[in-house]
Parts: sequence; C-alpha cells; structure tokens
Amino acid sequence: MAARNVIFDWSGTISDDFGILYEVTMEIFEEHGIPRVERQEFLSHYTLPYMIQVNRFLNITKEEWDSKFHKVWEKRGFPRPFPGVLETLDYLQARGFGMAVLSSHPERFLHREVASYFPGRDYFAGIFAGAYDKREVIIPMLRKLGFRPAETLFVGDTVHDIEAGRHAGVLTAAVLSGYNSEALLRQAGPDHIISTIADIRAII
Repeated sequence: MAARNVIFDWSGTISDDFGILYEVTMEIFEEHGIPRVERQEFLSHYTLPYMIQVNRFLNITKEEWDSKFHKVWEKRGFPRPFPGVLETLDYLQARGFGMAVLSSHPERFLHREVASYFPGRDYFAGIFAGAYDKREVIIPMLRKLGFRPAETLFVGDTVHDIEAGRHAGVLTAAVLSGYNSEALLRQAGPDHIISTIADIRAII
C-alpha cells in the first residue's frame, strides 16, 4: 500500500545540527576532564538511545547529562534546516500527506527550531520530542495521529530510526544526510535509502 503519511526524525534528517551537537558534547566532556574526541571518530560510533554513546566516554547519569546538555545547547544558538526541506514539506502538504515529527531532541529546543525554520507554516499533525527510545513512542504516536502503519513512512538518519520503524510495522527510509553512515544504514535494512530529504518525492 502506498504511503499517505510521513513521520520525520529531526536531527540529521530535517535539522543540520551535528556540528552543534558535537561541540556541545565536547564542551561537556572537557568539563569532566575527558579529552576531545575527533569528530569523525565520534560520528562513526554514534548510537541511539544517546546515553549508550555518552557512557562510552563518560560515567554520568541521564539526568545529569540532560541538565548539562540543555544548558550548553542554550548558548549555541540555532542550527539550520537542510537544503530542500521547505520545498519537500510544501510538496507533501500540497498532495495531502499527513506529516509528523518523532525525535529525541529536547522538546523546548525542537519546538523553537520548528517555529524558526517554518515561520507562519503548519506542516505537522504532531510533534513528539524528547523520545529517548523511539521504539517505545512510535506505536502510541501512530494511534494518536490515526496513521495506519501500512500507509506510513518513517524517514530517519540512524539505525535506531530504522529499528523503531520496523518495530511499528511502518515503511522506512534511511537518509544519508545525518549521523549514521551509509554502510550502517544499509545493514539495518530500510525499505528505501535516499541521499537527501528532497529525494522522498521519488519513493512515495
């Protein structure tokens, strides 16, 4: 059955925010006496849920990490959407697709970024932020929105996104613009692999 709804991950899919996340993380590491990790090394091991990644380098609780992360991110300003995002969302909206966001990005930052990226526009039927483990959120999310799994495509940039989509029985598309490499994403077995969010048009 063809997709009628699209769920988007945020970071690495719509929002080009890895540079900021990396610098925020390195600032916290340095505060705790952990030497900076090379950008490519950090990216090559990036894993969700995010505390798996954090605890590879630093022994800290989720509550402590979240408090520090929010404080440092607040100082860093806004990331920006990837090129082609606005045009893609316009395209989908004009054709009647239901759209939503499912992200581990903190709620207060995500809502602020949505308002900054898309002023005066209302694309999303729902925004589900702060989802530490998306596998636990996606099925209740589908029910709340009335999205049938067989008619829904989840677009994300990490193995965790693909696993969450498979858990919920939705179609999945791995986008190569974000945090996990093409090799890792291919191993996860998504239904589609696209280079950028604009390539959604070719698979729906």
